[in-house]
Amino acid sequence: MDKLEVIDKNSDKMLGASKNIRSFIDTLVDENSFVETDVFMAGPTYIDGTEALGEGVVTGYAYIAGSPVCIVAQNYDVLKGSMSVTHANKISKTLDRALHTHIPVISIISSNGARLGEGVAVLEGYSKIIKKANLLKGHVPHIAVVDGPAVGLMSAYVNTCDFVYLNDKKGYISLDAPQVILSKAKSFAESNVALGVELAKKSLVATGLYSSQEEVCNEIYKLFELLLDNEKDVEDNPNRLAPVLNKTISVDNLLKAIYDNGKFVTLFAEYAKEVSTTIGIVNGVTCGIVATDINVNNGFLSKAGLNKINEFVYKLEALSIPMITLVDSKGIDSSLAEEQEGISKLASELLSNIALSTISKVAVIVNNAVGYSYSALCSKAIGFDYTLAFCESYISPLNADTAIEVLAVDDIKNAEDTAVARENLVKAYVEDAANPYVTAKQGFIDNVIEPAVVRPYIISILNILMGY
Repeated sequence: MDKLEVIDKNSDKMLGASKNIRSFIDTLVDENSFVETDVFMAGPTYIDGTEALGEGVVTGYAYIAGSPVCIVAQNYDVLKGSMSVTHANKISKTLDRALHTHIPVISIISSNGARLGEGVAVLEGYSKIIKKANLLKGHVPHIAVVDGPAVGLMSAYVNTCDFVYLNDKKGYISLDAPQVILSKAKSFAESNVALGVELAKKSLVATGLYSSQEEVCNEIYKLFELLLDNEKDVEDNPNRLAPVLNKTISVDNLLKAIYDNGKFVTLFAEYAKEVSTTIGIVNGVTCGIVATDINVNNGFLSKAGLNKINEFVYKLEALSIPMITLVDSKGIDSSLAEEQEGISKLASELLSNIALSTISKVAVIVNNAVGYSYSALCSKAIGFDYTLAFCESYISPLNADTAIEVLAVDDIKNAEDTAVARENLVKAYVEDAANPYVTAKQGFIDNVIEPAVVRPYIISILNILMGY
């Protein structure tokens, strides 16, 4: 058998063992653009003598919408995508290439753990790729697609990524092996909940969920449009008004009014729903928007909400994306349990994170900006470059009912009708002490505007901040 025949034979074996993961890659990238690297790289045979074709991982580079990307794709069909020293080395070389060339990385993850037959050496392999993945932060975007298990130290690798998409049927991320999780759960159903979709509701592990390869590929395509080449062609009228906002203000209406063509990508949609975190394009510039929703959680920020904003600010800072806040929040109304769990430290960390961030920051006070919500999400002293307020907004250290109980306790107590007295005092406080013009008069608000003109104002501000 000559060398060409040997190559053909080995290539056929490799292709046969990886046809499913290659199909996934082909769905993701531009047609015929994928170039594989380290095709025949191999380590020692598996402990039971099984041949590890391709080492259970396919690596290479390709193009998505004409932009280059490095690919790491674990192949569950070969030894359940298990980690070996050579498997880790293939991933490591790909991450090195991404860092050297400043090309984004997509990691498709599906691995049941380590090949224990290789001993401690495989732990060194995990440590190597985790360090390399951390070195990518702030340099190139790294997107993880968890299409199956991501257990043990592979979960740590996933958690270094900027964006994580989780298969809502078979994807899960856990420190312990599935068998260990099963032994701790009361039922199999409970273990599935602990590892799967509930991650998106109870943690910031998953940026989003997907049901099919086509769906996640579409989400990644939209992300690439946003993250690459920060200055885009303007496809919308910068002076477009939103008259609907003068009648009905909602988070969705605001986002559609501000983003070009009303299009955006939502991150962590299932987690801490009193806060919306989205990325989209505003007059050709990729921006991130934090929007608080007064209709969720009684209008207060929860511990989870603070955590969500904090994580989002980190992402925007790492990717040098400007931030806009749309604030309608009564502040923090923490429970005893949250206080015992250290919500005060988390609140402090968010303030520090915003204060130390270098990205451009624009705040819009939509309605309520009370106490902590004002300080963290609007204050020029904490680092916001420009702050706008809608004309009907309420800005105060305290909610009106609480403020009156503190400031006018004697007036209420001495009134003939305490209920009427309280109502009148609250109304007077809102109109005289907490209206946006009072705050603007002190120099803390740059302008008070009607809601319909929010997009033109934000674009004008961004043009100045971005130096256009």
